[in-house]
Amino acid sequence: MRALADSSLEPYDVVFPLNFGAPATIPANLAIAEIALRESRRRDIPLFYAPRDIFDFGDYPQGFFKDFSGYISTVKQVRALADTARERSWRSVLVIAAPPHRWRALRDLRAAGFVAEVDDSPRQLPRRFWYAKESEHKQTTSWFRWWFTWELPARVVIFACRRCYERRASR
Repeated sequence: MRALADSSLEPYDVVFPLNFGAPATIPANLAIAEIALRESRRRDIPLFYAPRDIFDFGDYPQGFFKDFSGYISTVKQVRALADTARERSWRSVLVIAAPPHRWRALRDLRAAGFVAEVDDSPRQLPRRFWYAKESEHKQTTSWFRWWFTWELPARVVIFACRRCYERRASR
């Protein structure tokens, strides 16, 4: 992954924050929301998120969202972005994601046809910051749970059968 040395030179159409657990009030999601809002304002580009309640951007005028039901997966969020992007001609995406989530975020966005890069500023926070015992997504409650019960098994499934992964993540 290429680091964004001087990200002000990158021409993006939209800022796309991806949650790391739920609800919106856990520290990881508050930090992601803060960075996304800052980058949207600084670059004067829209901010897209899905579903509506995963972040709290208040009445931010450049904020767009699309709701969906069920589990909040990266695949479903990318599909929601793709639906809106077609209407607005967005192709280039600045992703705001927790460091453990970067690989999955970029992979899913690029598979959907987007040009995507990840903002590096979340990497300044310590690893333990991203995991919260109070998260509703059990895989984001600890480093061990993320890697050994979620991410590594998911990567095996993704490499073995991408369609199987997408079907499961779409539920």
